[in-house]
Amino acid sequence: MNKWMLWLRWSWRDLRARWLQVCAIAIIIALGTGVFAGLSGQERWRTRSLDLSYSRLNMYDLQITLNDGSYVEQARLADLADIDGVAVVEPRLLVPIQLDASSNEEQILVSGRLIGVDVSSGGPRVNRIYVPEGEGRTLQAEDAGQNIAVSQLKFAQTNHLETGDILRISGGA
Repeated sequence: MNKWMLWLRWSWRDLRARWLQVCAIAIIIALGTGVFAGLSGQERWRTRSLDLSYSRLNMYDLQITLNDGSYVEQARLADLADIDGVAVVEPRLLVPIQLDASSNEEQILVSGRLIGVDVSSGGPRVNRIYVPEGEGRTLQAEDAGQNIAVSQLKFAQTNHLETGDILRISGGA
């Protein structure tokens, strides 16, 4: 019992002499504990949110890009679907372009990227195109083989583009 009393009296004397340091350490410990608890609690939410986003858009897990100037037949790329774990293989055309979205009031010339997708069979099935309700429309099977484009929403809003406005790409299409 005497040891405990000596220890408590000694600790109380040090606490009174250094109360400012003790309070600062207590605040740092409380802040650190709070930040740790807050950030570790977000991991599950973040993982569920990303999983939901990827499932809604059918985001790809693997993207293969060919070197510039190389060519592989589409049927040969479709053979990749025979690999275990590969559910869907969907070739895309990705080409850098110049885009002219000019109107009578404003001239808009920008660099862009043309992404060609196959919509004939209800596609795209991987990395789908999302268009918010009331902001235009997505591509449909009837659009196959026609010159119809879906613009990025922020680009359309910034440049005041409306559904049905004409976009010209390099080459005149």
